[in-house]
Amino acid sequence: MIKVVDHFFIVANYGWKYQSIVSFILVLITCYVWKRFFSDITKKWMDNILNKVQNIYCN
Repeated sequence: MIKVVDHFFIVANYGWKYQSIVSFILVLITCYVWKRFFSDITKKWMDNILNKVQNIYCN
């Protein structure tokens, strides 16, 4: 019985590591795609936010 439980624990542990690695790779791919194709949109958003903050605190 203990060997069976140990076997399932090892499989679950590897499953968790595999899921973590896959999630990390997906995050990297998402960041790359966003930077590659949507960086201009992000820059416009950040410039807009910066202008609003400057208008509030500098005027």
